[in-house]
Amino acid sequence: MKFDNDQGDNLYSCSIDGTVKKRDLRAQQSHVVVDTQNCSINWFTALDISYDGIIFSGDNKGYLYATAKNNEPIWKKKLHGSCKITCVEFHKSEPWLFATSSLDGTVKLWDTRQMRNKESSYLHSLPNQSPISCSFFSPSNGSKILTTDQNSCINVFSGPTWELETRIIHPHRHFQHITPIKAYWHPLEDIIMVGRYPDPKLPGYEESDPRSIDFFDATDGQLMYQLESKSCQGILNLNRFDSLGNVLLSASGAHILLWKPKFAEKTCTLDTFEGPKKKQPRPPRNRDSDDDDPKKKKSKTTKQKNVKSCPKTTKQK
Repeated sequence: MKFDNDQGDNLYSCSIDGTVKKRDLRAQQSHVVVDTQNCSINWFTALDISYDGIIFSGDNKGYLYATAKNNEPIWKKKLHGSCKITCVEFHKSEPWLFATSSLDGTVKLWDTRQMRNKESSYLHSLPNQSPISCSFFSPSNGSKILTTDQNSCINVFSGPTWELETRIIHPHRHFQHITPIKAYWHPLEDIIMVGRYPDPKLPGYEESDPRSIDFFDATDGQLMYQLESKSCQGILNLNRFDSLGNVLLSASGAHILLWKPKFAEKTCTLDTFEGPKKKQPRPPRNRDSDDDDPKKKKSKTTKQKNVKSCPKTTKQK
């Protein structure tokens, strides 16, 4: 899903139902932008929007579609053979530059100004890897590309030559029928966050390893800290910060987890959303209790659940 760059009420989404849709959240209306007409064979798997408002959508056959906001097709090109395009992303400061990743094990950089040509070729291709679940430019300055492959590796490539800078062996096993675990950037610093799925086949495995969110230094690949939920024991597949790095959202199956820092206490707390709950009635107040007497009132401490050391990255710059 991607929000419109100019109109924040408009949300674009691509789906395995073979469509790309535009949803007006204010008017609560939606319409189809692109339709493969045969979702049992051909469906969409990646989406981004260029800075001039063109919708780029990749499908499971290696094709990339460019569509104008008025639903007019611009072009359709096969960029990754017959393999699924897993991610499309535009560079934050170079509006003509975008990257695509695929299950063919490649990440390719493209120039939108050359895509109208019949024989458009990529600008650069990163070294072949295992099938890739996603690739993202670093938000700090866009000089790095982070990839998550399906063979327990997280890689950081550094521009302008896009050579491998850091490789992290990390347990994030891939299964066909669950959402692939994806590594993301922190919005302000070169820090990587990714969900952990302990794998007995990897070196260093211990039975006590948690299904946590791991934070790594992108420069040296060192593990900085982990966040763990005791109330939700599922796999934390997707994790995204807000633009300031103050709130972290995690997806785990049918659960959405919200991590919020308490700066005064230097702790991180976790809220889990599982649907509406009935409001409990407030117990009657005992007016003879010591709570009404300020001289006898005692300070109380409440025990916090699911508390971990708060990541340094939650501090605003």
